[in-house]
Amino acid sequence: MSRKICLLFIISFLTLILQDCKKELSVSMATSTSLSDKLAFAALNGENWKPEEGAEFVKLHFYPDEGFQLKKVEVDSCKGEFNDAITIYINFDELSVAAELSAQKAAVNFNNPVFARSVTINFRKNKELCIGEIRFYDEKEKQISLKLPKIVEGSVTASETADPVQSYDAMNLFDSRYEYAWASDKKGQGVTLDFKFKESQKFNRIKIWNGYQRSDQHCYSNGRLKSATLTGENGYNQKIQLQDVLGPQEIILEKTYQGAFLRLTVDDIYAGKTYKGFVLSEIRFGKDKDWVLIDPTRRSQSIAQSNHLQFTASNLNGILNHGLVGSEVSEHLVEIQNSEIIPPSPETEAPEFQETDKQRILSEWSLRMRSDGLFYGRGYSGSK
Repeated sequence: MSRKICLLFIISFLTLILQDCKKELSVSMATSTSLSDKLAFAALNGENWKPEEGAEFVKLHFYPDEGFQLKKVEVDSCKGEFNDAITIYINFDELSVAAELSAQKAAVNFNNPVFARSVTINFRKNKELCIGEIRFYDEKEKQISLKLPKIVEGSVTASETADPVQSYDAMNLFDSRYEYAWASDKKGQGVTLDFKFKESQKFNRIKIWNGYQRSDQHCYSNGRLKSATLTGENGYNQKIQLQDVLGPQEIILEKTYQGAFLRLTVDDIYAGKTYKGFVLSEIRFGKDKDWVLIDPTRRSQSIAQSNHLQFTASNLNGILNHGLVGSEVSEHLVEIQNSEIIPPSPETEAPEFQETDKQRILSEWSLRMRSDGLFYGRGYSGSK
């Protein structure tokens, strides 16, 4: 009898574990249009993430390592209620949905699960943001367990960098942004990247976003890495080969690396259609299922500080991280073509023609300048 009770207890216990088991999703790319002192990964880990003080139209971008079924997104505020709309975008702009706001929470519950390759959250005119936690839920509305990279102190130095160096700095390899990348200065074979870690690391694979992954055109106009040699401490030496494809690719190392210094030396590249040299967008180092990311926070803060100083010198600092809108009506009447066809009268065979009219032109525009170096602009013009 006791054996039956014990067996039933074990079965019940395992059932509870399985029911409570969460799907795991690795997210090794996360970024924001503004940050204070923490990377966007902190928002996925319940670490009270904040942008720069007073920043508006802040966006958080998350790129999971693989696409997943998404049914619901929840965003918690850690500083009072949200005071403006919040919009969630799936796969850049394939789908956008306004979040429902309730107390200190914003949520989107899709009618049907969506296959998400990226998730973007636009906080619009919400000010003094503090994001307590962001949660994703699967098709069964169970919270997904997110596996985030380990952030470590370190640096990367390139033997050469394309001009302007500020735009193509090697630390762009860790910023989780498709808009920025590292680019060599017209050379390929023999170019080196030196990775230094404050503490010894151990990994057996590397993930590389090869080429300029901003778009297909950007990627194939520039060169891409084809093969390279990794060298490091204690005589470490490993050849790697890369495919000429868009998206991330994992390279499994035959020999596990351990140390605080690693050099990547280029052996060959895929030539670009337009530009010499080659480009790399992102790199991650991994040990089994765990990824390592060299902390790019100082680099991001340095860019923001530089932009603030330049705008301040021009008395324009007040427009950074804020939205500008404007409209104007043309001073003079402008001739407008009317596409309506005027039919001939029954008595004559007069030719067809278009009416013309004179109206004033109304133009409306919006502009957002961000401290991270990006800007957004949209305009409209029409008759009034």
